[in-house]
Amino acid sequence: MASGNAGNVHFYKSYYQAGNFSIFQDPLDDGNFAVRKYGDEKAFYISEIFKNKKAAKSFVEGCEALKNKTKQGIDDVKDAKMFADYLNANCK
Repeated sequence: MASGNAGNVHFYKSYYQAGNFSIFQDPLDDGNFAVRKYGDEKAFYISEIFKNKKAAKSFVEGCEALKNKTKQGIDDVKDAKMFADYLNANCK
C-alpha cells in the first residue's frame, strides 16, 4: 500500500492479516495503523474510524457490529492485531 503524492510517495509496511482484513503500519509514524478490507482500494487509519471521521464512515457502514462499537465512544485501539481479529470475526 502506498501513500503521498507524485513527489513524495511512501509505502506502508504490511503488519498483520486476519481473514479479509489487512493492517498496515505507516512508515513515517510507527504508531499509526491503517486497515483495509480485501478488494477495497482505500485503507483507513484505525484512529479515524473510531473518531468517526467523515472519510472513514464508509468503512464503518459496511459492518453493523463495528458501527455499534464506534458509537460506544471508543477513542482509540491499543492493539491493531486485536482490531483486525475483531473485524474478521464480526464483519464479513
